[in-house]
Amino acid sequence: MRKISEFKSSNLVFNHIIYDKESERHFAMHSHSLMEFIYITKGEVSYTVEDKKFTARQGELLVIKPYAYHYFTIKNQQDYEKIGVLCNCEDLEIEYTMNEPLMLIQCQNGKLHDIFNKIDFYYHNCPQPIFKVLLKDLAKEILINIKFFSSQYVISMRTESIHPLIERAINYINENLFNFNTVKELANHLSVSESHLKVLFTSQLKVTPKNYITEKKMLFARSMISNGSTPTQTAFYCGYSNYATFYRLYLRFFNVNPMTDYKNNNL
Repeated sequence: MRKISEFKSSNLVFNHIIYDKESERHFAMHSHSLMEFIYITKGEVSYTVEDKKFTARQGELLVIKPYAYHYFTIKNQQDYEKIGVLCNCEDLEIEYTMNEPLMLIQCQNGKLHDIFNKIDFYYHNCPQPIFKVLLKDLAKEILINIKFFSSQYVISMRTESIHPLIERAINYINENLFNFNTVKELANHLSVSESHLKVLFTSQLKVTPKNYITEKKMLFARSMISNGSTPTQTAFYCGYSNYATFYRLYLRFFNVNPMTDYKNNNL
């Protein structure tokens, strides 16, 4: 992996990365509390986002919903290069809600293509404080194009098969995230053994069902805290009757305890 450029702030991230064909071809399942835009400038990859699996190619833009679990696998013997932007839509002052966990947009040589190239250009030619302002403006322009001018782009979805049990599991988790705490409850609902569910989940999504559920809860919890909910209110809402358990998990995932995070975000 080679990073061409990278910028990070609390709710705004930009990176330009090349994954070479000789490197590890499978990448860890993960999720973000921010909306993610991934513009593919080279290569072909298989992306799994929640219960959807599809192929994405050069000149296509992936839009991934906040909190959606995803990972990719490089296809063919070719480098994979992408320009990525992560942002909080509320910070951009644009209301935008995705019904599905992802969109795939064909935008090679169009306005969206030009926006990503501009971001890369400004990164290499502007002082960082100025770049941060430009990045926010250009992230807003990306979102405006997707929200108001999506009919101008060809939206393509080359879906691939995913095990129906995993699809059912993800749907149940998303609908009942705070109403259950154990993988056993999920397995019972699906009428399968815990061991079978773990094997299938890990092979399909590269993450155990326990870690999948916990990380989704933690990301949601951090979003609540950043929006003003106290740690104790958040722990209770997310289904943790034992605050010590919530505290320990939060610290493990974010390397900061929930009260410190609350104070930093609500001064």
